[in-house]
Amino acid sequence: MKKVGIALAAALAALAMIAGIQLISAAFSYFELKDDLHDMSASLGPRIGLAAASSDQDLRNKVIEKAGEHGIELDPDQVMVSRTDHLYLRADYNVPLQFPGLSVLVHFSAASGSE
Repeated sequence: MKKVGIALAAALAALAMIAGIQLISAAFSYFELKDDLHDMSASLGPRIGLAAASSDQDLRNKVIEKAGEHGIELDPDQVMVSRTDHLYLRADYNVPLQFPGLSVLVHFSAASGSE
């Protein structure tokens, strides 16, 4: 009976480690993308006339490219570009966490700041 308890505890510990590694990896990618979005929205070149302003589609493509660098796959409809008094970028996406016999989706919403 004691061996069964040890085996069960080891299996649960292994599942927790698998989940933890996947979640930490997804969270790290999220923070990297969030930093990239912040940097893109804070770029001063277009604001002061030193660079041509990018179209919304160009910005979407750049966000998708940056996300891909972090292992995040995005479609254009998952990226929001808003221009009010400042540039606001947001990417909404789900990351599947895989367990033996189970898959759980975790939602992330990386944004350049407050809209």
